[in-house]
Amino acid sequence: MNGPWRPFPRPWVIAHRGASGLLPEHTLPGYALAIEQGADVIEPDLVASADGVLYARHDLGLARSTDIASRGEFSGYRRPGVDGSEDWWIEDLSSAQIDSLRAIQPWPQRPHERDGAFGVPRFSAVLALLLMERQRRERPLLVYPELKHPQHFRRLGIDVVELLARELESVGLTGPDAPVLVQCFERDCLDRVRSRIGVRVVQLSIDLPTLDGTTVDGYGVSKQALMTPAGAGFIAAAHQLGRVVHAWTFRDDQPHVDYAPVDECARAFEQGCDGLFSDFPATALAARARRQRAAQVRVLSLVGAQVAPFLPALAALRIRVFREWPYLYDGDADYEARYLQTYSRSARSLFVLALDGDEVVGCATAIPLSDASEDCLAPFVGAGIDLDTVCYFGESVLDRRYRGRGLGHRFFDAREAHAQSLPKLRYSAFCAVQRAADDPRRPPDYRPLDRFWSARGYLPRPDLLAQFAWKELGGDRPESNTMMFWLREWPP
Repeated sequence: MNGPWRPFPRPWVIAHRGASGLLPEHTLPGYALAIEQGADVIEPDLVASADGVLYARHDLGLARSTDIASRGEFSGYRRPGVDGSEDWWIEDLSSAQIDSLRAIQPWPQRPHERDGAFGVPRFSAVLALLLMERQRRERPLLVYPELKHPQHFRRLGIDVVELLARELESVGLTGPDAPVLVQCFERDCLDRVRSRIGVRVVQLSIDLPTLDGTTVDGYGVSKQALMTPAGAGFIAAAHQLGRVVHAWTFRDDQPHVDYAPVDECARAFEQGCDGLFSDFPATALAARARRQRAAQVRVLSLVGAQVAPFLPALAALRIRVFREWPYLYDGDADYEARYLQTYSRSARSLFVLALDGDEVVGCATAIPLSDASEDCLAPFVGAGIDLDTVCYFGESVLDRRYRGRGLGHRFFDAREAHAQSLPKLRYSAFCAVQRAADDPRRPPDYRPLDRFWSARGYLPRPDLLAQFAWKELGGDRPESNTMMFWLREWPP
């Protein structure tokens, strides 16, 4: 059971609490909408009633996600919980009482038109929906329940593992081939699930967990921990052990500071995540589709003079892309020809081309710094850095239509692999133009790439500055611009 498990031919889209960004979380219509949108997995959190029935709810308290606070017949059940907060606790209510409640949207910024329209589903109803949709759609849908607070319930005399086993056994969903994956933060709970039911299990963790010899089938880890250089290493190491890695949670209405929601999901897929928990499955599906389209773009690596047939197209691409902020480059074909010759004449240079059919839609370059133009050398000479130990990444340009598809990572991967083939490598480096934060020409939607570069392991070096001159849009002569280098140091 610890071997690689790939129930889907592509990364998973996990409907976190259903399509919970659009409909109240943990409702049958919310799960059904997610499946209709194309999600691979529905994810119910499970808690138990006083009489031992599993329900799909995230919290022990019911005030946040149901109408119980407005129901007079339940007023006497409000009490302080173990954390001191006042609520109506699920373990105090019978299944008959919970069946009478209606779900509401717990997030104030999300649609509330369907508050009260749907009931609170038992886990048995979620399983029935799964089996019906698997048969109707003839595709391998999974259910991915999280056991919430198992120790809390055991202290109350309620064994949620045994309750889960009974529900799954009643519909024949046991063993490692069942379309079920059970998740929990508590490892001993997962061990009991595996022993009692035989289904696959996933260890949840906020931080990067320790990879060990224990028998879990994967990890569900916070996106904040996974979307780092250490996270990329963890994913690769987990894959070596045959374990999947899923990232949580992606929400359109809680966007990343530097990325649109679909771009954030695309970056997570490119990082190597096997699946994403998303409150907005359609967004994660769009990111996955973009990734699949990017896979159709051919990436070609050429050395030195091999690039000659592509030089005119590369010159035109550089001129087109560098017209945009922050470079505002008013390109010159003659200059481009001279510039690109610096790379094509070096037997140790690398051109990484992205081709859609015969069209060049992207390019990235690398060259030993000792072979680069004089403009690049002075800061390193002044800092006493041996030029032969540095691989310089000259540019990474990509047609706007192809951005956000993970090609930037593929460019870096190819160039870093080339850099590591150089005998004296210690650093890989590139430089970026410096612009004032209040420059009126800066587009309001511009997102700098600093976080992307940092996630790749590069650090800004304010002590390494170079001056490059080019004619800007609207200008009549070349002007000097400051470029700052970013460096990644490689182990000896």
